[in-house]
Amino acid sequence: MIILYTLLTFILINFLLIYFVAPQIIIRTKGGIARFAKDNNFELLHPDDLLLDNERINIFTHDSLNLSAYLIKTKSEIQKGTIILLHGIRSRKENNLWLSKKLSDEGYNSVVIDLRAHGFSQGKYCTFGYHEKHDIIALIDILYNIEGLNLNLGIWGQSLGGAVSMQTLEIDKRLKFGIVESTFTNFKTIAHDYFKRYIGFDIPFLTNYALKRAEKLANFKVDEVSPVNSAKKITQPMLIVHGENDEKIKFEYGKMLFNNLASKDKYFINIPNSSHSNLREIGGEEYLKKVLNFINKNSK
Repeated sequence: MIILYTLLTFILINFLLIYFVAPQIIIRTKGGIARFAKDNNFELLHPDDLLLDNERINIFTHDSLNLSAYLIKTKSEIQKGTIILLHGIRSRKENNLWLSKKLSDEGYNSVVIDLRAHGFSQGKYCTFGYHEKHDIIALIDILYNIEGLNLNLGIWGQSLGGAVSMQTLEIDKRLKFGIVESTFTNFKTIAHDYFKRYIGFDIPFLTNYALKRAEKLANFKVDEVSPVNSAKKITQPMLIVHGENDEKIKFEYGKMLFNNLASKDKYFINIPNSSHSNLREIGGEEYLKKVLNFINKNSK
């Protein structure tokens, strides 16, 4: 009898974990179970702290969310273009302000945005590009209505932001070029990878069940979140970057994205000794120079 009770308790606990906890871990980015996930630590700056010319933008999404963003305007006499900067999972727009300053010094405007369910933006769940790509399109619509703004638009995203960038580049050709750092090929694959990495094993049918529950909660379709499929329809100039020692998203995924790009104007940068979260730090000024060369080339 004790063995039976033990077995039933084990089954019940695992059912609760798969039914309630696992889906929340997948799609929640703040509050609740997400508090137990690793977050990025950085000082919460304001653009004024970096003496950046800025104005707040509010983006209203197709599903009635209000997203928070800043437009950072270059102080250079001539604007070369405007770059949309997208952060990674459980990060926020302020983490890209240092990059905005670099771009401002080079003559570029930029937009830093809290993706849905991040930072000061509304939303309970992250959908890894399924809804976010339409959020960015709504942002681009706003930019097109700002008088005097250089509309040579590019997008630069890291990890989650890279996945959103790929999916947006596929469907909105107002984006003239893209820079994608350390992102995945498709969401289902990376979900299985993460279960194996953080739990120590992956039981496919249980992970797939958790993904189905996540789909229902966040109202999205896992199979349609596929940057590698988006790559096959992206014709704009592209720069794909991946850290050689990325422990979260395999280096080979970056190469797969690059190889599947329809674009004839594409480049790949491997950052040796870089993990997932320190690519820009390890790459340093040399890496930033390469990216700026790519941006300058495609902003004429």
